[in-house]
Amino acid sequence: MDVHRPLLALVLLVTFGLRLWGLRQGLPYSYNVDEATHFVPRAIAFFSHDLNPQYFLNPPAYSYLLHIVFELWFGSGDAVARAFATDPTRVYVVARVLAAVLGTVRGAGFEAAEVDPQGFRSGAMNELLAEPDRYR
Repeated sequence: MDVHRPLLALVLLVTFGLRLWGLRQGLPYSYNVDEATHFVPRAIAFFSHDLNPQYFLNPPAYSYLLHIVFELWFGSGDAVARAFATDPTRVYVVARVLAAVLGTVRGAGFEAAEVDPQGFRSGAMNELLAEPDRYR
Protein backbone atom coordinates (compact mmCIF):
# COMPACT_ATOMS: atom_id res chain seq x y z
CA MET A 1 0.00 0.00 0.00
CA ASP A 2 1.21 3.46 -0.89
CA VAL A 3 1.64 5.17 2.50
CA HIS A 4 1.81 8.75 1.27
CA ARG A 5 -1.79 8.90 0.00
CA PRO A 6 -3.40 8.34 3.45
CA LEU A 7 -0.89 10.81 4.90
CA LEU A 8 -1.80 13.36 2.26
CA ALA A 9 -5.49 12.83 2.98
CA LEU A 10 -4.81 13.37 6.68
CA VAL A 11 -2.82 16.54 6.00
CA LEU A 12 -5.57 17.86 3.72
CA LEU A 13 -8.24 17.14 6.33
CA VAL A 14 -6.20 18.80 9.09
CA THR A 15 -5.46 21.89 6.99
CA PHE A 16 -9.11 22.14 5.94
CA GLY A 17 -10.13 21.87 9.60
CA LEU A 18 -7.68 24.60 10.57
CA ARG A 19 -9.01 26.84 7.83
CA LEU A 20 -12.55 26.33 9.09
CA TRP A 21 -11.51 26.74 12.73
CA GLY A 22 -10.36 30.34 12.15
CA LEU A 23 -13.26 31.15 9.87
CA ARG A 24 -15.00 33.67 12.12
CA GLN A 25 -11.83 35.47 13.20
CA GLY A 26 -12.48 39.19 13.48
CA LEU A 27 -16.03 39.11 12.15
CA PRO A 28 -18.15 41.12 11.53
CA TYR A 29 -15.11 43.16 10.57
CA SER A 30 -12.93 41.90 7.78
CA TYR A 31 -9.37 40.99 8.68
CA ASN A 32 -8.07 41.30 5.13
CA VAL A 33 -8.48 44.53 3.19
CA ASP A 34 -8.89 42.60 -0.09
CA GLU A 35 -11.82 40.71 1.38
CA ALA A 36 -13.53 43.92 2.51
CA THR A 37 -12.84 46.14 -0.50
CA HIS A 38 -12.42 43.85 -3.47
CA PHE A 39 -13.72 40.31 -3.55
CA VAL A 40 -16.94 40.30 -1.52
CA PRO A 41 -18.27 43.79 -2.39
CA ARG A 42 -17.47 43.32 -6.10
CA ALA A 43 -19.18 39.93 -6.15
CA ILE A 44 -22.27 41.52 -4.62
CA ALA A 45 -22.10 44.47 -7.03
CA PHE A 46 -22.27 42.04 -9.97
CA PHE A 47 -25.94 41.54 -9.09
CA SER A 48 -26.82 45.17 -9.80
CA HIS A 49 -24.12 46.16 -12.29
CA ASP A 50 -22.39 44.50 -15.19
CA LEU A 51 -19.83 41.75 -14.66
CA ASN A 52 -16.88 44.10 -15.19
CA PRO A 53 -15.32 44.54 -11.73
CA GLN A 54 -13.79 47.89 -12.77
CA TYR A 55 -10.55 46.94 -11.06
CA PHE A 56 -7.81 44.50 -11.90
CA LEU A 57 -5.41 44.83 -8.98
CA ASN A 58 -6.54 41.33 -8.02
CA PRO A 59 -7.64 38.80 -10.63
CA PRO A 60 -11.45 38.84 -10.68
CA ALA A 61 -12.03 35.06 -11.05
CA TYR A 62 -12.56 34.64 -7.30
CA SER A 63 -15.14 37.45 -7.32
CA TYR A 64 -16.97 35.74 -10.20
CA LEU A 65 -16.95 32.46 -8.30
CA LEU A 66 -18.22 34.23 -5.17
CA HIS A 67 -21.02 35.77 -7.23
CA ILE A 68 -22.15 32.30 -8.32
CA VAL A 69 -21.88 30.86 -4.80
CA PHE A 70 -23.78 33.82 -3.31
CA GLU A 71 -26.57 33.30 -5.85
CA LEU A 72 -26.79 29.62 -4.94
CA TRP A 73 -26.51 30.14 -1.17
CA PHE A 74 -28.71 33.20 -0.65
CA GLY A 75 -31.07 32.72 -3.60
CA SER A 76 -30.95 36.20 -5.12
CA GLY A 77 -28.92 39.36 -5.39
CA ASP A 78 -31.38 41.21 -3.16
CA ALA A 79 -31.01 38.58 -0.43
CA VAL A 80 -27.21 38.86 -0.59
CA ALA A 81 -27.33 42.65 -0.45
CA ARG A 82 -29.73 42.55 2.53
CA ALA A 83 -27.55 40.03 4.36
CA PHE A 84 -24.42 42.09 3.71
CA ALA A 85 -26.14 45.27 4.93
CA THR A 86 -27.68 43.77 8.06
CA ASP A 87 -25.25 41.00 9.03
CA PRO A 88 -22.06 40.95 6.94
CA THR A 89 -20.78 38.00 8.99
CA ARG A 90 -23.07 35.65 7.08
CA VAL A 91 -21.67 36.78 3.74
CA TYR A 92 -18.03 36.72 4.87
CA VAL A 93 -18.44 33.21 6.30
CA VAL A 94 -19.69 31.91 2.95
CA ALA A 95 -16.75 33.58 1.20
CA ARG A 96 -14.25 32.18 3.69
CA VAL A 97 -15.65 28.66 3.41
CA LEU A 98 -15.20 28.91 -0.35
CA ALA A 99 -11.60 30.07 0.15
CA ALA A 100 -10.98 27.13 2.51
CA VAL A 101 -12.40 24.66 0.00
CA LEU A 102 -10.34 26.14 -2.83
CA GLY A 103 -7.16 26.02 -0.76
CA THR A 104 -7.72 22.37 0.09
CA VAL A 105 -8.56 21.47 -3.50
CA ARG A 106 -5.39 23.23 -4.62
CA GLY A 107 -3.35 21.09 -2.23
CA ALA A 108 -5.01 17.94 -3.52
CA GLY A 109 -4.44 19.12 -7.08
CA PHE A 110 -0.69 18.98 -6.65
CA GLU A 111 -0.97 15.32 -5.73
CA ALA A 112 -3.29 14.62 -8.64
CA ALA A 113 -0.82 16.25 -11.00
CA GLU A 114 1.95 14.20 -9.38
CA VAL A 115 4.24 17.19 -9.06
CA ASP A 116 7.63 16.13 -7.76
CA PRO A 117 9.01 19.09 -5.79
CA GLN A 118 12.45 17.44 -5.63
CA GLY A 119 12.64 17.14 -9.41
CA PHE A 120 11.17 20.53 -10.24
CA ARG A 121 13.50 23.23 -11.49
CA SER A 122 12.65 26.59 -12.93
CA GLY A 123 13.59 27.53 -16.48
CA ALA A 124 16.45 29.68 -15.17
CA MET A 125 17.78 26.79 -13.10
CA ASN A 126 17.63 24.49 -16.13
CA GLU A 127 19.69 27.00 -18.09
CA LEU A 128 22.22 27.32 -15.30
CA LEU A 129 22.60 23.57 -14.92
CA ALA A 130 22.83 23.03 -18.67
CA GLU A 131 25.74 25.46 -19.12
CA PRO A 132 27.20 26.44 -15.71
CA ASP A 133 30.38 27.94 -17.17
CA ARG A 134 28.36 30.46 -19.14
CA TYR A 135 27.23 32.15 -15.88
CA ARG A 136 30.56 32.41 -14.07
